[in-house]
Amino acid sequence: MQPWFEDIAPGYSVTSLPRLVTEDEIVAFARLWDPQPFHTDAGAAKDSAFGQLVASGTHMHALMMRLGFDADVLRGKSEIGLGVDEMRFLRPLLPDTTITARFTVLSTRASASRPTHGVVRWQASLQDSQGAVLFSAVVAVLHRRHP
Repeated sequence: MQPWFEDIAPGYSVTSLPRLVTEDEIVAFARLWDPQPFHTDAGAAKDSAFGQLVASGTHMHALMMRLGFDADVLRGKSEIGLGVDEMRFLRPLLPDTTITARFTVLSTRASASRPTHGVVRWQASLQDSQGAVLFSAVVAVLHRRHP
């Protein structure tokens, strides 16, 4: 069960369940949203700076959001996204990689405009099964306070 704002403090952390990202998923996402050849065509990707097919950074951000939703971090009492800062693409996400998302609270504060809510800033990251961080960002959300 997702905690109330008052139950969250800096250092509180949640890790998602693992998720396999396949080549088919990478290509399908990229064809819709970021159709650069190194995201859509394994042959063409060999001649890119990556030397192989890689997932789009936009895809990694979407995966972080989905895994955060599935792990009860970015839904329920977390009602409104306020912004994403410091987004970094640290390593490429390769086909057939199993990833997890980790969310750690950086700070909390009462909302000045909504007394029923507080602002939670999360350090979010995607990592592969060896623990290498592929993507990171700071996500701010409006989170419900205990009534």
